[in-house]
Amino acid sequence: MNSPSASDQAASYPPQRLPVRSDFLVCGLGSLGQYCVSELKEFGVAVSGIDIRRPAFSQNEHLPELLENLWIGDCRHRSVLEKAQVQRYRAVLLVTSDERVNIDAAFAVRLLNPQARLVVRSAKQTLNELLEDRLGNFVAFEATQLPTTAFAIAALGDENQGFIELEDQLIRVIKRRITPANKWWERRVLHELNTANRRVVSHTHAEVDGARGGEFYDWEPDERLAIGDTLIYLELGDRLNYTYQQSRVAAIAQADAQADKTAISWQARLLPGYWRDRWINLWNSTAAHQSKRVALVVGIMVLFLLILGMAVLLGTGSLRSPLKAFYATLMLLLGSYDALVPINERSDIPAWLQVMHLGYTLAGTASIAVLYALLTESLLVTKFQLPKKRPSISKRDHIIVVGLGRVG
Repeated sequence: MNSPSASDQAASYPPQRLPVRSDFLVCGLGSLGQYCVSELKEFGVAVSGIDIRRPAFSQNEHLPELLENLWIGDCRHRSVLEKAQVQRYRAVLLVTSDERVNIDAAFAVRLLNPQARLVVRSAKQTLNELLEDRLGNFVAFEATQLPTTAFAIAALGDENQGFIELEDQLIRVIKRRITPANKWWERRVLHELNTANRRVVSHTHAEVDGARGGEFYDWEPDERLAIGDTLIYLELGDRLNYTYQQSRVAAIAQADAQADKTAISWQARLLPGYWRDRWINLWNSTAAHQSKRVALVVGIMVLFLLILGMAVLLGTGSLRSPLKAFYATLMLLLGSYDALVPINERSDIPAWLQVMHLGYTLAGTASIAVLYALLTESLLVTKFQLPKKRPSISKRDHIIVVGLGRVG
């Protein structure tokens, strides 16, 4: 955007149209400005524009019909802003291709309209923060950052309608169509879906067209949920510094698992398949942390050896007390064979017990070595903040970002 000459007077286009009260003013009708006008008109608001020259309207040939008024002139000049009656607008969008022009125009608009919302196209983050403090009711975006939210929402799937940041919390707006595969349809009434992290805001019956439906709040908490119904609900996410583990799939799976947990009867817990599934879930949960898997395997092995040693000692009649059998097995794992069998009595020890002692000593030594290794790793990570090992590559339910530039 080039500055006009001194002889260039602000002209109104079309000249016969008088300024009328509008809600939004867009300064700079390039590609981004024309797109902003089109999007604002979809909300049914009045929009006017200012540009230094007559726009080509390459984005939308019908755009002149959408504008309430169009003024030709430099948006930094007070005379142009007064002619456009900038005092009447609730928000002013400064989206020219020159950042200096946008910032200068922001000061000029603020002098004439202290209450207007200023939306500025600018990539100078430090300067934008200072302007936000000085001008107030000010927000700045970089052109390359504007579509990132849309990209992210689209990548997360069709169910995610948007995100809301409220008091350092992330609230997701989710639209879901109930299918037979979804366990929610088994619930009787809608209010049962409300939890501490979820609130239903809209319910549309399967036979009703969502586009022609009533108001979003026009539903009853005691209505029954059926297959084909459409739900819109708010779901509270984790803190804004959440990692990829708190993805949409994990949140839904956790909610469903919590609901199913209360419905499992004690008879189901006796089935072998139940405990097999629990073990598989526990094993999969440690996929990203190999040290946890090692600790889990070692713990199971030590528990098995304790039970086996007690059974052998009690079954052969070597010891009659379960407490003494437990103590003896533990001593074998720790390699304290001397404390268990005096030296002068070792000639009478059967060969199988000596083999058992050797095996238990080796197993106990390996377990202690693993324990020391895990403790050392935890201390080093805590002390030096060493980067943790990257988790294994997911085979499903993940998103690939190609290009890690500014938008990526």
